[in-house]
Amino acid sequence: MYDEDAFIAFSSMYSDVRGSWRFPKKEIPDELLYPIYNISNELKINIFNSSNSELKYLKQEILSNTSKKSKENYNKILCELFDENGIERYYESVDEIKSKCEEENIKIITINDDEYPQQFKTIDEFPFTLYVKGEFPTINKAIGIIGTREVDEAGKDFAFECGKYLAEHEIWNISGLAKGCDEWGHKGSLDGGG
Repeated sequence: MYDEDAFIAFSSMYSDVRGSWRFPKKEIPDELLYPIYNISNELKINIFNSSNSELKYLKQEILSNTSKKSKENYNKILCELFDENGIERYYESVDEIKSKCEEENIKIITINDDEYPQQFKTIDEFPFTLYVKGEFPTINKAIGIIGTREVDEAGKDFAFECGKYLAEHEIWNISGLAKGCDEWGHKGSLDGGG
């Protein structure tokens, strides 16, 4: 039901890449974004080209599956998305994202593409879109170095050495490139020839 542009828009909802290409900020919490995707899919309501009445129905269905504690906050977010044309903001960012990826020689892979790793499809909160620069790794020989963004010197050194070790043993280091441990792990991977 959803095409490449829609998955790029979903990714934009997850992380607003317009503010900072390298370190995006989170826009919509995972615990709401994935129900939006899953329930809209179940109901066959494409959020990017549906009527107001369909979006209103979708909002009611999402909220009916939400805990009492989160309902008020989620209702506010859903109102901004569905009632105040917030969805359009994300869909309008698709061309900008595609253009930036083309300019930077970054390949876009969505869950509909054959290259999308099958293992990722089994994750409840799977990545809607993968952005790949360079060679796409063999997923069976991959690991991610993750940790705090506020990393001390010992953490930087450890992440760096882990990344270097992985590269020297031809194991891919895959992550979202967050600053902190992710960043230092990738610096180590580069130093190790990865």
